Amino acid sequence: MNIWNKVFVGLIIVISLVFFYFSAQVLKTHEYWRSSAKAHEEKIVKLDKEIEEIRNGVKGDDTQPGLLKLQSAVYKALIGRGRVWTNCKPQMRDPKIGAVLVTTDMPNPHGITDKTVLAVFDENPPKNGGRYIGRFVVKQVDEKKKLVGLVPSRPMRPEALKRLQASRGPWTLCEIMPSDNHDIFAGMTPEQLEAILPKATLEEYLKDGKDGFERKLRDYRFLFDTFARQRAMLIEARNMAVANKGLMDAAVADAKVQVQFRQAEIAALRKEVEEMTRQRDIVLAHQKSLEAEIAERTKAIEDLTKSNRELAAQIAKDQLEAVRRVDMHTASIK
Repeated sequence: MNIWNKVFVGLIIVISLVFFYFSAQVLKTHEYWRSSAKAHEEKIVKLDKEIEEIRNGVKGDDTQPGLLKLQSAVYKALIGRGRVWTNCKPQMRDPKIGAVLVTTDMPNPHGITDKTVLAVFDENPPKNGGRYIGRFVVKQVDEKKKLVGLVPSRPMRPEALKRLQASRGPWTLCEIMPSDNHDIFAGMTPEQLEAILPKATLEEYLKDGKDGFERKLRDYRFLFDTFARQRAMLIEARNMAVANKGLMDAAVADAKVQVQFRQAEIAALRKEVEEMTRQRDIVLAHQKSLEAEIAERTKAIEDLTKSNRELAAQIAKDQLEAVRRVDMHTASIK
């Protein structure tokens, strides 16, 4: 073997060693990337699961709601409630009808327009005296002075006017009546609940969230509108009853006058009847005396007639006797 063959074989061996080294490195790199790809695939599966849990929440665990549920809750809490103006300060109140002027600077400009219907709340928590003030209609807007004039959408009851006068603010103006939920009265003591809730519904609020009991949520806008209509109907019925009672009282008074007039007329007629009865009795007594006198005179006439007849018969008999005697005397003279 010549020298070049030996050199060539040496080069082949050197190149083989280099190729073997790079092949080993390639296998090592391939093995690394395979294990890395497998780890990333597992991580991708885990991330997909985490993304699914973030999007839809942990299945069977209501304490970890998903993004979609949270977005829906945010929509209900913010978008679904309509526009809200906070930190509104009442300035002037009309104690007779409940009209009020409020100032607001959130946002600026506030964007409240004429004839907007707003639900007004005292911003203080219920346990600190916060209350629903009422439903109002915007009748005046002054953007420069940031004043908004509100008038009640319906006539306010005396207790509502009293609550309006007592509230110092700040107020919250809501374009849409907020929905009822179980967290509003959470944490309040029975004494605090008793101070703000009717006795008829107090028990269900005290039991809410205890021993698995949940009170029935209410649509207060519907209830307020329904009660306002019923109250208006009852007021109208009461006014009609009062008006009808006035008419009946007037009719009764007129009837009493008529009764008094008729009683006076009856008394006069009784007096007249008594007088006529007295006169009738006098006439009847006079009639009886006349009848007795007539009977007496009739009998006297009858007796006189009988006597006259007897006298006439006697006279006729005497006349006949006289004629007979005259005739006899005459006959004796001849």
